[in-house]
Amino acid sequence: MNIDLIELKPYITVNRHWISEIFQSPIRQFDGCLKSDTFPIFLVNGSTEYEIGERSLEYRLFTHLSDSGHHFGLIHVMDEIYDHNLSVYGLEQCISIFREYYRPVGGKRQLLVDFGRSFITPTRYLSGYSRTKRLVHGLYIRIAPRYVLRNFRFMMRQYLPRLPMNKVFFIPLGYTDKLAENTDSLPIAERSYKWSFCGDSFKADRKSMLRCLGSIQPSYIFEYQGFMSEGSLSGDQYSEVLLQSMFIPCPMGNLNIDTYRLFEALEAGAIPLILKSHAWQPYSYYEILLGKHPIPTFSSWKQAKHFLECIDPDSIEMLSQEVNRWYAAFKSDLKLRIRESLLESAQNRLLAQDIHDLDSLCQR
Repeated sequence: MNIDLIELKPYITVNRHWISEIFQSPIRQFDGCLKSDTFPIFLVNGSTEYEIGERSLEYRLFTHLSDSGHHFGLIHVMDEIYDHNLSVYGLEQCISIFREYYRPVGGKRQLLVDFGRSFITPTRYLSGYSRTKRLVHGLYIRIAPRYVLRNFRFMMRQYLPRLPMNKVFFIPLGYTDKLAENTDSLPIAERSYKWSFCGDSFKADRKSMLRCLGSIQPSYIFEYQGFMSEGSLSGDQYSEVLLQSMFIPCPMGNLNIDTYRLFEALEAGAIPLILKSHAWQPYSYYEILLGKHPIPTFSSWKQAKHFLECIDPDSIEMLSQEVNRWYAAFKSDLKLRIRESLLESAQNRLLAQDIHDLDSLCQR
């Protein structure tokens, strides 16, 4: 089946190579035309400005295609804080949706259950504090109305509205285009750093992660502020650090436990270290998204520190081989599942003819 991956403006997607790889198709920028005998899949995201309250995916283009009886799919990216308007998901002719950032599907009941669980799930960014300060601050954020309301609103955005799961397929974030291509992975035993971190250290629990793991050497730390901002490492420099690292701790992003760093580490043959859950996401996020996996998973960075201190070279080598085998199999299976999903949903629904002059229907 021929698929046509089309990126819509503003063309700011940071993981095009990953998406092209798992969909096994190149991505083109929208030129106002759709091709016959193809199934169009639009790569879309809302505004990246956090100040905008409800970020919209309601393009006139999609409504026009649906009203005209043309089937299409979406790859929905960058909905990290779960505040995009998902009305387009309900359009009749929108038959296949691939979205980043897993959203729980249990509805209101599961929301209330997990909100209750959030009160006993570690917030983790307090791990650098003393025990007394941790307990006092933990109690404060559990009872302070502004914290409780803020956390509940974020969780509510995850669970509501309920997604039409008959046509939604969750995909991992993958790796950013910054990652250098065609790099040869070094054997794990020949790497210079036991662990490394390159990135914005001003987010969530990253400072406490660095404090917790800082005594473990040899390591490499490069801190800056802002996602892929000026002053960060170049793609080649960043890839070289990953290739020289045995372990890559993967702290959460702005508000979501998921980050690109996990798959960037896997691509470089390093072993990621991930956390199971967070108070705002009190479920095994990665286990749900990735299935059963051998990636070392912890409830706190203190546990991760103990793991790094105790693991011996032979165990590192065995774990590296297990993670690499799993990752290769996971990617192959993911490509196959995406292909099968598209075949099932889009079979006999290709565009009958070329469609032109659709530029004016895209609104931003």
